[in-house]
Amino acid sequence: MLRVMRLAMAWAVGGLVGCGSQAITGADASSADASSADASLTGYLSLSGGSYTTCAVKADGTPLCWGRNDGGQTTPPASRYKQIAMGVNYMCGIKQDGTLICWGGLTETPPTGTFSSVSAGDSHICALSTGGTISCWGGNSFGQATPPAGTFLALSAGYNHTCALKLDQTVVCWGAAPAQPTGTFQAIGEGDLYGCGLKPDGTVACWGDVTTVSKTPAGTFKSITAGGYHVCGIRTDSSIACWGSAGEGELAVPSGTFDLAGAGEYHTCAVRSNGSVACWGSNAHGESAPPPGA
Repeated sequence: MLRVMRLAMAWAVGGLVGCGSQAITGADASSADASSADASLTGYLSLSGGSYTTCAVKADGTPLCWGRNDGGQTTPPASRYKQIAMGVNYMCGIKQDGTLICWGGLTETPPTGTFSSVSAGDSHICALSTGGTISCWGGNSFGQATPPAGTFLALSAGYNHTCALKLDQTVVCWGAAPAQPTGTFQAIGEGDLYGCGLKPDGTVACWGDVTTVSKTPAGTFKSITAGGYHVCGIRTDSSIACWGSAGEGELAVPSGTFDLAGAGEYHTCAVRSNGSVACWGSNAHGESAPPPGA
């Protein structure tokens, strides 16, 4: 879900699952919605959180996943990746050649073609093609896997909904979607029942059921990532601010400066400016305990 994103790319993971890809401002638009950055600076291509899972893609495309593994979701097939998005017990990734591959408790075959980003909800997945069109598959009880026609800049999947940035930078949503926001955005990230976005001036606005995420902090941000019921953003000074639910320690943000962040359902992980990974929040399945070398 929550999934996170940028102009001309995105790889969300929104909502309860597929949460937490980082949304990145248009100034760094080049590839997708799991948290993504300049690997020469961070050592990572992307970072994203899911439902009790976390995945990072190293600069050489090697995947590194940890947390819940009851469906084999944290054991990706041997390959080089650009980004990985997580559902409840499954994952889908974009390989270095732009094609999709999925594993874990998912039976449907992903579409063919090349893609710039992928985002996973509770039981559905949506991916943005290199041409800007959207393909979705999986659960469709609420129309969450029936995307609109057209060309888009970015997308982010929530629990049973998905939202996307249109070419004019307005937002369109489908499925059991929260009320769509007005205005324009640089990036968006979807949570379980809400969405948040980076406005052109770098401030954050949220929509939908914002009961837990209504206290948006002041100031400007470079990126945001939405978890199940909490949101984290990297400020322009590279510090992190989180707001929303605190029941599992989601708001216990470490000090320091960061380049990437990916929020899961009840946890968040982030890459420090020195390349190390820090996590906080729930650790029920080891999702906040990155392995050695992370």
